[in-house]
Amino acid sequence: MHSRIQWIALLLFLSLTGTSRAQAKLKDSPYYPLQVGCRWTYRLDDRKYVQTVTKHELLGGALWPLVESESSGKVKSREHIAPAADGVYRRSFGAMIPIPAETPVCILRLPAKKGETWTVDTKIAGQRVQGTYILGEDEITVPAGKFKTLTVTTNDTMIGNQKTTGTAWYAAGVGKVREIINYGGTEVVLELEKFEPGKP
Repeated sequence: MHSRIQWIALLLFLSLTGTSRAQAKLKDSPYYPLQVGCRWTYRLDDRKYVQTVTKHELLGGALWPLVESESSGKVKSREHIAPAADGVYRRSFGAMIPIPAETPVCILRLPAKKGETWTVDTKIAGQRVQGTYILGEDEITVPAGKFKTLTVTTNDTMIGNQKTTGTAWYAAGVGKVREIINYGGTEVVLELEKFEPGKP
């Protein structure tokens, strides 16, 4: 189960300097709030899957929010996610000690342009991850409510030699409200039950 949670963290959509913390500033993202204390409670199968921004860490001269994921009351993984001028990026992937990607992975392209595509090609723990992503729009209902969303879909992502497909739905001011991933014939579905904003 532990390894499965780590893979879920990896699949839910994929340089230190002398800059002082006072000089670094976290950019705001309209579709992925990442203030300390932001907390998302998801339904995953018959369990709750909770993600929380626990702190901001200075990496490569920029602040990267650390997101902890827990299931059954225990922290299962940690990863770094941060907004940038052209989207939202994941710098490291799910493990108790976050595994850095060779290059940060764009998980959501912004500003939103329906139909825009981009590619990912990086390595995580020596394993190549590459694929194409397309931005769309949708209106969906999950346990947390009804949302107008941006969607990010991939039909060709390869993690090593394993094909992965899926879609993530992002709502303004909330972040990810739903995600469906199919990895090796196993489908994983996350649906938001509750979002709690962090500190302004």
